[in-house]
Order: sequence, then structure tokens, then C-alpha cells
Amino acid sequence: MPTTVAEARKAHTKAFFQSLRDNDCITPLEADDRLNDSSRELITAMQREQDEPVWLGNINLHGKDRTVEKGGEGNDPMWWWDGSLVYNFGCAFVVPCDDEQLRQMILDRDRAEYTGTKDDMVRVEAIHARIEELGGHHLVWS
Repeated sequence: MPTTVAEARKAHTKAFFQSLRDNDCITPLEADDRLNDSSRELITAMQREQDEPVWLGNINLHGKDRTVEKGGEGNDPMWWWDGSLVYNFGCAFVVPCDDEQLRQMILDRDRAEYTGTKDDMVRVEAIHARIEELGGHHLVWS
């Protein structure tokens, strides 16, 4: 089991590529425990390394998690991890701290009128850049 974030990130990348190879390089294998567990290990390593709560979040909001304007309940797209089991596809990223700018970017994307992939990709890339700026990591599930 990796003990540092760097080791966990390397193990997560390795698990991702192994899962791709095992599925003829099309997509990761479905329900690949190696890949899913490596996402959980990255979350755990990040919390252990900084000895403070880490924050999990989603970029694509669905159902009740969408903003009220989009028919959801307006749930927060980010939450601090309490150490409980993170289910497969339970979050898209982990960051070392709460960040109002990141939260607002996710909510703004959900509220925005969808005008095609080109415009949406600009928003998604900005969100990804903010996650990386904060020292966060994207998680891959299968």
C-alpha cells in the first residue's frame, strides 16, 4: 500500500494503464478493483500526508446534486472526507482544502446553458486547472 501521495499517484496511474491493457486498450475494465482501490488509496494518502481533512468533489452534477435552477436540490458539489468508504464513481477529484473558487466554477458550469462541447470544454479545463493549482488529483473509477 502506498504511503505518500507521490507513491499513491504513481500506483493509480499504473493501475489505470494496466486496466486499459487488460481491456484491449479501449477503456478500463469494468469494476476493476485495482483501479478503484488505487483511487481510494490516493485519497487516503493525501489525508495522511497533510494530516488534515481532504475535500472530495464532482465536476458533472446529476439529479438531486444539480443546482436548483437545473431541477436539483442544490447540494454542495464538494465535501470534506470523513474517512468513510468512497464508493466507485463517488467523486471525481480530491483536493487538500475547501476552495470557494473551485466550488463556484463547478456550480457556474452546471447553471450555464449548454451550447456545445467547445464552450463546455473551456469550463471543464478551467475546473481541472484549478484542481491542479490547489494540489489536487483527478480520480479514475471503473
